[in-house]
Amino acid sequence: MRNTSDHLLNKSRSITRRMFILGGVKLVVFFSIVTRLFYLQISENIKYRSLSDKNRLREWKLPPQRGVIEDFFGQKIANNTQLFQLHMIPEDVPNLGGLLSRLSILINFNSMDQFVV
Repeated sequence: MRNTSDHLLNKSRSITRRMFILGGVKLVVFFSIVTRLFYLQISENIKYRSLSDKNRLREWKLPPQRGVIEDFFGQKIANNTQLFQLHMIPEDVPNLGGLLSRLSILINFNSMDQFVV
């Protein structure tokens, strides 16, 4: 009789010990996950926010598709013509006269109706 009660007591102690160890392991894993989440979300916030913005705002520069646009009757609405535009701010140009004289070699300044101010 005593042998059976000692056996049940030892079994109960071993189960209690195992539950205590298992509970301790669960607490260690839980606190390690909480610590890692705190590190990622609070400490490394700026790093991952900038990486997210760079991932979201990806810019691709593709050349436009060119072609002749015609209406139903075959008349050209839009054609392929080369167009060049020059945008300059006079306050940003150190020598405006020199720039205009160099541009006059490339561009015909005689027809002033082409310029938009």
